[in-house]
Amino acid sequence: MFARSQDRRFEEILPGVRQRTLDTTRTLMMCEARMSKGSRVPPHHHPHEQITYIVSGRLRVRIDEHQATLGAGDVYAIDGNREHEIEILEDAVVVDIFSPHRPEYRLPDGTQEG
Repeated sequence: MFARSQDRRFEEILPGVRQRTLDTTRTLMMCEARMSKGSRVPPHHHPHEQITYIVSGRLRVRIDEHQATLGAGDVYAIDGNREHEIEILEDAVVVDIFSPHRPEYRLPDGTQEG
């Protein structure tokens, strides 16, 4: 119900990309990612719906054939199973919301699903 971000630890999920799960409900997962300039999230897709809020920095985001350069205060949304990739143009902090949970990400208690 309540969470303190200082109680959540980051883990590197890709070179230059660190992520921590902030909290979950039965069907939603909120994560924070910190990404270093020059790093990339390579093309991929997953069945989870995703909405991302960019807290700081600049990203080039491609979703299928659509591409945009986005910055602080911008948002992007991805339906499940759509190919997407991210190029980090400036050090960035983002908040991701996934539905359902991403089982490969740690839960707030440090465990993983499955």
